[in-house]
Amino acid sequence: MNPFFCFSMACATVTSVIKSNGYPLRDNFNAVYQFLLKQAVSDGNTALADHYLNRVVYYDSLLLTTQKNLREITLKKFDLPMQEEEKELLGNIISSKSKWLKWLYVMCGCTLLGLTAYFIKYQRTKNRLARLMGDSLTLEKPDDLKETKDQLDEETVTKVLQKLQIWEQKRGFLENSLTQQSLAKELDTNSSYLSKVINVHKNKNFASYLKDIRITYAINDLKENPKIVKTKSMIQIAEMYGFNSISVFTKCFKDKTGVTPGVFFKRILDDQWKKSS
Repeated sequence: MNPFFCFSMACATVTSVIKSNGYPLRDNFNAVYQFLLKQAVSDGNTALADHYLNRVVYYDSLLLTTQKNLREITLKKFDLPMQEEEKELLGNIISSKSKWLKWLYVMCGCTLLGLTAYFIKYQRTKNRLARLMGDSLTLEKPDDLKETKDQLDEETVTKVLQKLQIWEQKRGFLENSLTQQSLAKELDTNSSYLSKVINVHKNKNFASYLKDIRITYAINDLKENPKIVKTKSMIQIAEMYGFNSISVFTKCFKDKTGVTPGVFFKRILDDQWKKSS
């Protein structure tokens, strides 16, 4: 018997069984009807070919619907790896934002501390300037007289102090080339004795005494003559009051007042502008 004929008969039998069960979806049913369709076309049986074609289309449709349903179920219920990946990505984003927020908090804190420090410094400078612009500045008062091993002759000390006071009134301290030796000669004494007198009665060494008296006079004089600030440079002003360099003048000024000459000069100019406006 022809094997092909036998296979055709078997397919026909399967078809009748499938039909009796309402054409359910089973594996390879679509392939069976494709084979029967080819056979019907070969035999020239148009009616049977149409029937088999409808079955092929039917099972193709069932397969497409089934695949679509499976895909939807997979996406909804079995996408755990995707969810884990999204979770990890979201965690990384949150972690990154947290780091940026921490840096932002640190920067804000540093800025706040900087502004606070600036405000405190500004208030201190403002208060110091207010004191400077108030009453005339005086020389630092010496503490209790120091005990010295060398006994100073009281009469000689009195004469030296009187001459020193006259020298201060004549503003001899404004001389740029002044030295301890030259001042001692001017006061008819020696350098060593003058140093001891200043140490005991002014409670400071000669260099500190000279800087103090120069800065004190400079502040009071500039307040009374603000035009000096308008018309002269910093080095010219420093030289006017006995200093040979801006750096020394600035350091001595700040040590005495707590502010720089530039800040003090600006305050003088601001006050003059307010008075004139």
